[in-house]
Amino acid sequence: MLSLQFFFACLWFYPQKSVAVDNNISIKEHSDDIFAVASGYSQQAPIVIIRLSGPSCQSRLKPCLSKSIDTLKPSYLKLIDFIDPIAKTVIDTPMIAIFKAPHSYTGEDTVELHFHGSSYIIQRANKCLLSIGFRSAQAGEFTQRAYENGKIDLIIG
Repeated sequence: MLSLQFFFACLWFYPQKSVAVDNNISIKEHSDDIFAVASGYSQQAPIVIIRLSGPSCQSRLKPCLSKSIDTLKPSYLKLIDFIDPIAKTVIDTPMIAIFKAPHSYTGEDTVELHFHGSSYIIQRANKCLLSIGFRSAQAGEFTQRAYENGKIDLIIG
């Protein structure tokens, strides 16, 4: 019998259709903020998206940004400088998009950073996110959070 964790890890690799969601489902609170490379992490990708999710991901990200994201309109992209909080140097100028709970894939507050595809930039960005308290997500963890928050169900097909 397959474990539920294996099931969520498998979902990570398969495209998913939209699923109707009951708006009366309660959101499960997670205490930690997670991040993962969501697309294009290879030597040849021009853009790499890093996705962040969690109850305080937007406020926790502030030391790495040149401007406040409090006034950003949800679901719109904006250019912003991504700064190493220790060295105080600009790492890259990614596009940023914020998604407020419950209007995101996971049902939590979410941020997407669209970096240039340099492996050096992505390694530095990952290091910065770890240094300010984010945790690297396990395989399938975003999908697991979406399931727990009622954004998808187990009957996908």
